[in-house]
Amino acid sequence: MSNTNQNEGLQTLLNRVESIESENQRMKRTGKLVLGASVLFGLLGAPTPMFCKTVWAECLVLRNSAGRDVMTMDAYSGDRPMTTMRDDHGKSTVRLSWDEGLKMAFLNDKGKATSSVRVTSDGKTHVTQSEPEGQEVSMWD
Repeated sequence: MSNTNQNEGLQTLLNRVESIESENQRMKRTGKLVLGASVLFGLLGAPTPMFCKTVWAECLVLRNSAGRDVMTMDAYSGDRPMTTMRDDHGKSTVRLSWDEGLKMAFLNDKGKATSSVRVTSDGKTHVTQSEPEGQEVSMWD
């Protein structure tokens, strides 16, 4: 092999090594960029609860996947909030409210309370049962 052929072969090899090194540097930069972007997106997602916005509303209605209202939270009943839950047919079944304590009322088909349980802030329990004749039976703890 002649000296010229060796120099050309060596030059080809050097050019190839330079090309591979250049490609390697590009891959390293791309990898660092992808890693940095992944870390940035991860960090942006982490503090989300600290940046949550407050929602102001007089009424909040939750609907199920079938489009039926299943729960309503509203502030229409005076200055006290009220939460009403509905069955699969859309009828109100349970109502939570604040009335000298937390009150949970169970509703009939007409939306009228048939029984209720109230727990006052001092821990006393009051159970009320409405009879079909219109009488009301109460019991305090």
